This record gives sequence, structure tokens and C-alpha cells, in this order.
Amino acid sequence: KAKTIPRKFVYEVLIASCKHLEQQSKETGALQVVPAPSDKSQRLFVCGDTHGQLQDVLWIFELHNEPGPGNAYLFNGDMADRGANAVEIFMLLLAYKLACPEIIFMNRGNHEQRDLNERPFANGGGFAWECRRPLKT
Repeated sequence: KAKTIPRKFVYEVLIASCKHLEQQSKETGALQVVPAPSDKSQRLFVCGDTHGQLQDVLWIFELHNEPGPGNAYLFNGDMADRGANAVEIFMLLLAYKLACPEIIFMNRGNHEQRDLNERPFANGGGFAWECRRPLKT
């Protein structure tokens, strides 16, 4: 029963993220450098295979604290497909990335690939359908 994010804000986050990531790739190329924690007060959590399960991502943040300075996260792919909330996961992670680029890192997994996304939910896909669902205005 959560409120829908206005379409305008979704577009703004996506456009700003594209610009940010394009600039980042010009500077570093295809290689993403994820700095290791410099001391015991800093943490880096490696997460993977959330597969559209927003509640799992929120539980991870509840358990280990939200991303912030000294509390970084690397999402190691497979955020899409199978579950119904991959769009919300991407929006959440991209918003964190825009707010503080050094705390969120994302890698592409095989489920961030078109041929898997186009499969139906029942066959381990569904992200393409999720992206095409009508947005409430």
C-alpha cells in the first residue's frame, strides 16, 4: 500500500544516473574500482541475487544499517527478474548512488541481460514486463 513515486521523479533519477554513470565510465572505463575499507570503523557489504525482492534489500539495510559514509555496499548483480520489485530496488540504489557515489556500487549479472529479462516470471525472468507495466500518475 505504498504510495507510487511520481513519474517525473523516476525520470529525473534515471536521467541523472545515466549522466553520472556515463561520466564515471569515461574516467575509469569498464573497470569499476571498489575501495576496501581503510580501517575497522568502515564496512563494505557484498550483496547479490536480490532478484526483485525489495523486502530482502530493506532487511539487509535494517540488519547492517543504510548505506552511508563508512558503510558501503556492492550489489554484485542479479537484482532483476523473478520478483516483482526490481524497479524499486534499482531506483533505491540509484538514488543512494546519486546522493553519495562512493557508498553504492553495482555490477551487472546475467539477469541484467535482455534475453533473461524477456522471459516470463514463471521461467525465471519478468523484468521486462515489470518495466513495461503502467505507471500511476
